[in-house]
Amino acid sequence: MKITVRGAGAVGGNLAAKLSTAGHDAQRAGARGPEAVRADVLETGARAADLADAVQGRDVIVPARPT
Repeated sequence: MKITVRGAGAVGGNLAAKLSTAGHDAQRAGARGPEAVRADVLETGARAADLADAVQGRDVIVPARPT
């Protein structure tokens, strides 16, 4: 499944890493840009994405932001 996690904090990073490890095509997008995604998240196979492109062609968009 193609999943984008929108959120640059710890919750978004952990979620993207777990989804990628589980075999999903996971990408993470945050307001600070793709360069702000932690290396340990990318090591799991998750990809960093620009916010403008993060929702194109995805099956699920997960907002992982504080309320």
